[in-house]
Amino acid sequence: MRDLRIGMRRMIILLLGLLMGSANAQTITLGSAATFKLGSQASFFAGGNTTLNGTFDNQGTIISYSNLNLMNNTRHAGLRFVGQSDQTITANDTIRVKRMTMAKSGKLNLQVRRLIVEDLLDIISGVLGAGADTTLLVSGEITGGGNDGYIEGKLVHFSKLETIRFPLGLNGFYNGLTLTGVPPNTLIVVEVRQADPDILMPSEDMIGIADEVEWAITAMSNQDSVEVGISATFNGVDLSIAGLPNGQDVRSRERAPALAKYGKGDSLYVDLGIADIRDTDGETFGTVDARSTFFISDEPTLISVSLIPFLDAPQFFVPDAFSPTAVLEENRVFRPYFAGAKITSVDFRVFDQFQSSVYSFRETGDDIDLSTIGWDGISSGGTIADVGVYYYSVTLIADGITYPETGSFLLAN
Repeated sequence: MRDLRIGMRRMIILLLGLLMGSANAQTITLGSAATFKLGSQASFFAGGNTTLNGTFDNQGTIISYSNLNLMNNTRHAGLRFVGQSDQTITANDTIRVKRMTMAKSGKLNLQVRRLIVEDLLDIISGVLGAGADTTLLVSGEITGGGNDGYIEGKLVHFSKLETIRFPLGLNGFYNGLTLTGVPPNTLIVVEVRQADPDILMPSEDMIGIADEVEWAITAMSNQDSVEVGISATFNGVDLSIAGLPNGQDVRSRERAPALAKYGKGDSLYVDLGIADIRDTDGETFGTVDARSTFFISDEPTLISVSLIPFLDAPQFFVPDAFSPTAVLEENRVFRPYFAGAKITSVDFRVFDQFQSSVYSFRETGDDIDLSTIGWDGISSGGTIADVGVYYYSVTLIADGITYPETGSFLLAN
């Protein structure tokens, strides 16, 4: 058996039937009876299509310019892909690598059942294709990623980090996201894909939802669900009114991109609000930090880019009329409306013309949803109250600021 060992600290250039720098790099094949050991400070240059049939003990770094078939050599210290065109990597079983770097042009296709990156995945340039039949799992740090390089398909992450980056992309555009507040030892799967426009049903506080990209997120942990925050960078979407499927007319002088989620128990997409928005043209690209956290579980939660009315300051509104028998459901309940900040306290009361209370609601919390409260016009006797003028008093506290309001309104048929 031929036994080749390389342990020198300097970089080694191997010529196994290969002329490096040639426009027509030849195939490299390690014989089935050969044993090769690469030292921790050494690099193996694979300029042509490479097949490692024998035993290849990689303690250093394989630098691949073309297709790489690792056969049964599935444990590696370092892999670096630097080709100028599309490449593939394949093996007979799960590949485990401590450090993997993408610094190439074109796409690297994973034709392997599973690839596990244990310490570092660095995406400098190029597209890393993880299709439906491949699991790309990272248990360490992910660096790089952007318009020059990203992962296309599905990425699985398992680590003790509280903030996890998913440098994903689709159809030539970078669409990455970051999850924050992730509990330790949580396995998270994120897949980037095109949305189904038929299910993009926005809630009443949205103008519409883009269908060019969505992220499907699932999580597995020792809890039924975990609460996370999210930031997403989007590119290549169309948030113009004409480009939004199932868009709706929402009166607003200003509009802005935001993130919406659809998960377990949701009948419509839910707006996650805006904590910060930057590097955006308002319609095709930008980065959004969501204001609200949300829960993820072993059932997919979908995240999409939405267009919402934009408020540069909180707005508080109380209508002056309602009808319990109105055609539109939102007009059948009398309640206050507030947008632009998290509500932490509500004191809402309704009185008749004799100053008798017909409805009251008091609550404190982290983010109170006013759409769940309000007077439906039913009297204490269980019948619709008389038509006429009623009075209200409401005090909201949002982000430490108190918003008091009193007035009258009409209960109409």
